[in-house]
Amino acid sequence: MPEERGIAGKKASKDDVKAAHSKILWPTEPEDQFIVAEIIKLLVKALNATDIWEAMEYLMAARGLLQLENRKNRQAREGV
Repeated sequence: MPEERGIAGKKASKDDVKAAHSKILWPTEPEDQFIVAEIIKLLVKALNATDIWEAMEYLMAARGLLQLENRKNRQAREGV
């Protein structure tokens, strides 16, 4: 099996593959980290759901938490 090579023909190491300058702002406050963890748990539950309605319940719950987090971040940016 040929080894995988990058665009320049060089073998890519794990360090090269990681995002050097991620544009995603991860929450730093414990409360915000908790909400993100809960959203991820709900999304995993949706993926493992036995039927579509159960998956929809988890997705709607995750959506509600995400909207709450977005609203909170928007208010913090606007200084309200």
